[in-house]
Amino acid sequence: MEKLKWVVLTMVLMLITTVAWGQPEPATYDLAQMVVTAERYPVQEKQSSRFVTVATAAQLIETGGNNLIDALKRVGSLSYKSLAPLGVSRMGMKSEVSIRGMEDGELVLINGVPIQSASGGSYDLNAITVDQVERVEVLSGAASTLYGADAMTGVINIITKQTGTEFSPYGRVEFGEEGYQNHQLGFISDQLNLGVGYQRLDGIDTVYRKLSSTKGYTYDMEGTNQYSLSLNYHPLEHLYVDYLYSRIETGFTRRYDSLTKSPIFFDQEQDKHFTNLRYETERFKLKGFYSFDRLVKEQTSPEKPEEKRRTYNYGLSADYRFDAFSFEHTVGGDVIRRVADYDYSYGRHYRDDSALFWQVKREFLDCLVFNVGAREQLVDGADGARDYSRFLPSAGVTYRVNSALNLFANVGKAFRAPSFNDQYYKTDTRVGNPDLNPEEGWTYETGIKYDHRFIRLRVALFLMKFEEKIISYERPDDMYSYYNAVDYENKGVEWDVTFFPFDGQDNQLKNITLSVRGFVANPIADDENGDENQVGPRVQTAFGINYLGEMVTVNCDAINQNDREDDLDSQLTVNLYTKVKLPVGSATFTVDNIFDEEIITGGSTSSRYYGLGRMIKVGYEIQY
Repeated sequence: MEKLKWVVLTMVLMLITTVAWGQPEPATYDLAQMVVTAERYPVQEKQSSRFVTVATAAQLIETGGNNLIDALKRVGSLSYKSLAPLGVSRMGMKSEVSIRGMEDGELVLINGVPIQSASGGSYDLNAITVDQVERVEVLSGAASTLYGADAMTGVINIITKQTGTEFSPYGRVEFGEEGYQNHQLGFISDQLNLGVGYQRLDGIDTVYRKLSSTKGYTYDMEGTNQYSLSLNYHPLEHLYVDYLYSRIETGFTRRYDSLTKSPIFFDQEQDKHFTNLRYETERFKLKGFYSFDRLVKEQTSPEKPEEKRRTYNYGLSADYRFDAFSFEHTVGGDVIRRVADYDYSYGRHYRDDSALFWQVKREFLDCLVFNVGAREQLVDGADGARDYSRFLPSAGVTYRVNSALNLFANVGKAFRAPSFNDQYYKTDTRVGNPDLNPEEGWTYETGIKYDHRFIRLRVALFLMKFEEKIISYERPDDMYSYYNAVDYENKGVEWDVTFFPFDGQDNQLKNITLSVRGFVANPIADDENGDENQVGPRVQTAFGINYLGEMVTVNCDAINQNDREDDLDSQLTVNLYTKVKLPVGSATFTVDNIFDEEIITGGSTSSRYYGLGRMIKVGYEIQY
């Protein structure tokens, strides 16, 4: 079977090469890419001292991913542990994203403002369709100086589609196996960008299995419907209004291995709102934001009262860039209130986060750029919870060797307060630990950035050393809880390489690109008994082969995970996406999980979460 996989991948490469000979118009590539996440203001990615990967709207769409997080996984920027198909929350439990193999340390932003709840750090990227996104920037490594207490292992910044220069309507329909549907409709104009979407998946058996000889059971997922709306309004110069909404309707059935126990049926509904008012100039940014997440689950047989969970954040952030004393200064601050209200678990809790930060940057000798920054982070626990105050410094340097090669290095302190779920959660399967301490530590990184007509190369060596990392574990009584690991360390190498092997040729082979993204890491933490334990995958690699022509687009990606935690099997998932231009619009054909592998997205020594098998999808899209 393994040989067959590589034979098929080779055939795909040959197919792309063959198609390329008959296509007009070459593709172009932007090697001078601008990013905003590295410094909160636009900077050429190569000139920054941070490792930032970028997935553009085109790259995300060409993965054929079912939603944003599925697409990000396929381009290799992140590891992803789905607890249910399409990334749907299962009974209030969120799917998990990790950077460099480390979970629960990433900060997720939309247009630069945080969306994570204080309850369990949830953000549900499955609720965002790729049609709503302009690009995603993933900054690896601690970024607490610029972004605060949750940016321990990295930052995921989702930049939504903005307004255009003229009226441009678009539409897309897609159908697949398992009753899959994905339809999008919208338009872009000079002041307004509006999109609506609908996604559907029929019921799926065994999305979760509890492994036990006496207490085993599975969860099936019922039919799922998801509705989405996105809006960007640009009424005045420098003023923007963003709004995202999604609603997910689904259900789950718990089926026991013992024939003497009857199944239990649940319905689940989730609504998410995000809105953001932004005033942005080249030197000044002011943002007000609000996010709200409401989840309702009801046990319908045997019948029990419905249970509700509500989480919301709101706050203000501002930053200003100016030049003084030969330095470039960036100063700012933010105030955020985070609220969680669980009527079935621990009631209502809130906390207030506030901070001031300052970063200075200067270039020396036309080749050396230094930046130094610091943040004073305050967390008011409220409700009698502990308060925290932390000073979070960082520093970085970029050395321009020549026009093609830059060297970079950075160091920063990271910090994260325990979430409400970590401390107070209480159900029949999980209980919090109110005595948890906050996580904190340092990250170190150094690497190279090299650009050439045939290759774009980014490589970083990293070391992350944390104390008191909060870890979830299963107790002897089959209950899950949390503890502070005395030591938590991760070290390794991350890479992002794109090849343009036929650049400069006078034929359509120049439209072919090859890419390799991934990491080799060693995430180790002390377990509840003080013994070292692997807590994440050690190896992840995403291979991509892409042909971008005027009439035909073909993309094949393969995601390989090896040496996984909790004795999970290694896995290789291969996906294929094609688009053919028609006289009016374009037709798409996608095959997810070509070899129909059993995908175990995560789990433990006593449980498993399962992804979807092979799925064939066909679609049609049009844009004016």
